[in-house]
Formats: sequence, structure tokens, C-alpha cells
Amino acid sequence: MKRAFDPADLEERTELSPLEVELNFKSRRKLDRCLGVSRLMRNFLRAWLTERRSYRILDLVTGTGDASRYIAGWARKQDIRVQIDAVDLYPPLLEIARKQSAEYPEITFIRADSRSFSGGSTYDLVCCLNVLRNFSGEDAVRVIRAAAESSHDKVLVGGFERHLASMPGVCFVTAAMAGDPVKKSEARFSIRNSFSFVELDELAQRAGWGDYGHRRFLPAAQAIWMCKRETEGVVDCPLPSPDFVA
Repeated sequence: MKRAFDPADLEERTELSPLEVELNFKSRRKLDRCLGVSRLMRNFLRAWLTERRSYRILDLVTGTGDASRYIAGWARKQDIRVQIDAVDLYPPLLEIARKQSAEYPEITFIRADSRSFSGGSTYDLVCCLNVLRNFSGEDAVRVIRAAAESSHDKVLVGGFERHLASMPGVCFVTAAMAGDPVKKSEARFSIRNSFSFVELDELAQRAGWGDYGHRRFLPAAQAIWMCKRETEGVVDCPLPSPDFVA
């Protein structure tokens, strides 16, 4: 299944009303839960963050701040202190993010381009979750490179996997969204614009990543990660061979 990325679609999305933006991101949250991204994120947080410790975290391309709020809420329950810098370029998204994050003072929202972001100092954890589908291949490489350069320890980039096998899951989710064309459209857009397993691996290599992990998370998610202070990744999974076919 060929990637259906079209920059014109994204330009139209930046012109949506605040209500339309919130509806789209509400649909994405449901997809994240149903297709494995939320579970993916929780698994890495459990493996990487230790109770009664403090961490500085960077959330690149935060959108409406869903990932940042998830991390902050999870950390509170685990007696972990976090200070999160959440970066996005578009003011309408940041406005919504700030409004929805009023109860999370540990999150600071920053308007900046995630493709070239530099916070002046590095972070314990840098994450970029389920947003690469909004970028061309070249821009996705820039985001992945910026994520690695901004961390002195751990980096996590994850999202949906574009694969024929993921379509049944999308069909199942959209079937539960009958009568809601906004949610159906967002579900199909998300999968068709995502990168395949092999493509994400190629992006990481082009971004200069070395000694990193890459694996699938059922039913339709994948992640690449790097642990600069450890010799192995959090999940022992070999990289695909050059002749791997997604």
C-alpha cells in the first residue's frame, strides 16, 4: 500500500476552525488507544522512568498536547516528577493545548519548529508520537534527527504503521464510528499517511541514528527508540534485514 501523503491536505487542515481541530484530535485519541500507540507509550514509560525521581522531557510536534498530558498524568500516579516542554509550530493547536492542559503546570508549551528545535540544553527523554505522518520524508528525517540531538539519554519516536494488515483494525474502529464522517475520515487519513515499517527504519538511518531499536506493537503501531546511556534498547528486537518486506 503506497503512502498517500499530500502537503495540500495538511494545508487544508491548518485552516480548520478550532472546533474542527478539536474533533479531529478527539478522533486521533481514540485511534491511539485502539491501534496500540497509547500502550506503546505506557510500556516505554514503565521501562524508562523510575519512581521518586525527576525528569526533563521534550515532546516534539505536540499538537494539542495529548502525549504531554498522558505522560504527566501517568507520572503523577507513579510518584515521578516531570517537567515537560511541548513544542509545536501552529498557534491554533497551542491555544487548544494550553486550554486543555490548564491542570498540568508541569507542561510548558513552546511555539517552535520541531524540525530544527534546540532548547539550549538536552533532555532526559525526547518523544515524538504519532505525528510523522504529517511530514514529508525529508521533513520526517529532520524531526527524527532533532529528537536525537535534543536528548542526552532516551529518544522515542512512534506511531501507526502503514500496512495492509493494519487496515482491518482501522475498519473495526471506523465501524464503531458509524454516522460520524469526521472520525472516519481521520482514521483513514492517519493510516494512509503513516510510514511503513521499512520506511521508518530508513528514516532513522538517514537521520544518523545508530544502535537503535525498532519493533511493532499490535495491532497497528510501531516505534523506533534509542538509549544513549545503555548498550541495548528497552525491548530486545533485531532490526529488519535489508530484504525485509513490510
